[in-house]
Amino acid sequence: MQELVEKQFGPEFQIVGPARLDVDMNGDDIPDAVIAARSKDPLLGEGEYHYKVIDPYGDFFGYGNPKVTLQFAMKADPAQDNMVLLIIHGAASEGPQASVPKAKFVLVNVPYQKLGFKHATLKKKVVTTIMAEDVDEVEAAVYWDGKKYKWEPLGSSH
Repeated sequence: MQELVEKQFGPEFQIVGPARLDVDMNGDDIPDAVIAARSKDPLLGEGEYHYKVIDPYGDFFGYGNPKVTLQFAMKADPAQDNMVLLIIHGAASEGPQASVPKAKFVLVNVPYQKLGFKHATLKKKVVTTIMAEDVDEVEAAVYWDGKKYKWEPLGSSH
C-alpha cells in the first residue's frame, strides 16, 4: 500500500490509518481508493505527481484555497497535524492500481479521528460518503458531488 502511495503521490506521504481500495467515490462503477495518510507539505508534489490538493472543510466555511489554509491550519488535537485523505479515482479494470488513474486528490484539513463509509442519496443519486468523526465526536460526510469533494457536518454522534 505504501508503494502505491509513493508511486501516485510521492515519498512525502506516509500511510497512517485505514485504507480502502474498493469504494466507488465518483459513481462510475470502478473501484477507487481512500487512504488515510500524513504529509508535512502536501502541495510539494502536486505538479510532478499530477494530483489536486483541495480543502473541502475550508470550502464549507467559505474559503478553501489550500495554499492559504494550510498555512494557518491549527488542529485542536496535535495527533491530527498533517493528516490528509488520499483519493484515487480508478481507471478501467485496474481500479485504483491503474498506472494512470482517472484523477487523484489530496484532501487537507478534514478533521477526523475515525473513518467509515456509507451510501447516501444526493440529488436522487446514490453516492458513497466518507464518514469522518473528529475528536469532539462531530460526524461529517465527505463526498464527490460530480465536480469536486465536499465536506458537510452531520452533527454530534452522542
